[in-house]
Amino acid sequence: MKTLKETNLQLEMIGRGKVRDIYKANDVLVHVTTDRISAFDQVLPQQIPGKGQGLNASSEYTFLNTQDIVPNHYLFMPHPNVMVVERCEPYPVEIVIRGTLSGSAWRAYQKGKRTFFDTTLPNGLRQNEDLVALLGGPIHTPSSKAERGQHDEDLTPEELYALIGECTWHQMQETGTRLFTRANEYTACQRYREADTKYEFGSRNGQLVLIDEGNTHDSSRFFKKDEYRAQFEAGKDLDWIDKEFVRNYLKSIGFMGDGPIPDLPQEIIDGASQRVIESVYALTGERMTPIEPDEEEIMEALRQQGVI
Repeated sequence: MKTLKETNLQLEMIGRGKVRDIYKANDVLVHVTTDRISAFDQVLPQQIPGKGQGLNASSEYTFLNTQDIVPNHYLFMPHPNVMVVERCEPYPVEIVIRGTLSGSAWRAYQKGKRTFFDTTLPNGLRQNEDLVALLGGPIHTPSSKAERGQHDEDLTPEELYALIGECTWHQMQETGTRLFTRANEYTACQRYREADTKYEFGSRNGQLVLIDEGNTHDSSRFFKKDEYRAQFEAGKDLDWIDKEFVRNYLKSIGFMGDGPIPDLPQEIIDGASQRVIESVYALTGERMTPIEPDEEEIMEALRQQGVI
């Protein structure tokens, strides 16, 4: 299936991120969500069919259904791979909200780390421990925003307050927790759970605004609720419905972000694509049918919507 590696639209490009090509058009931004995939802060050589469309589908659902919690930068989606958004001033941090002890947090815990930002976890926890059940709510691990090819870095409270201020952080923390809780209300309808997620915020006229994406295959980890207890009690890792599938493959061949970037075999590409579709279903309850993206179709969609 044809994928979208990158675009070169007849617009002013202002940035090419790990996944999105960002253009300026009049007073709005055009985010083209490609099929690129990154892991351990590195963009991999292959693309994942349907991935850009899936990220946009999940983000649009989040943006449209959480405006009672926080405003966002979403305007409209003229093409499945394209989102037109308002310009905001982004904050230089990401907030990661963790409802289970999984992924990089579990790896750090295994190595002896117990304090995660403002929360100290007890000894004796196991992989994928339910932190919401244990603590009464998720934990928060804010990090810096890495440039392409660099690693995100966890922040201490002092480092975070120096970047955005304590008041802004507490607003971001409360808002992110409410968004995470809302996402789990949606995923519960399909009998899934969001284990953890990342949100990015910006400022628009002094108001906190949700930006970038929301509850996607890239920014979140999902698993099937009905399988959780048996897998956890057996000490098995969960069957992740997200990018963790690709990360686990890379770890199995010894790649953690440093050294030559390996190619993905076809079975991993296919498996990742299937998980993109399933992650959209987990959040929205809708089965996505991927399309083959085309750059000229994107330009025509922007013209029809009066963006260019």
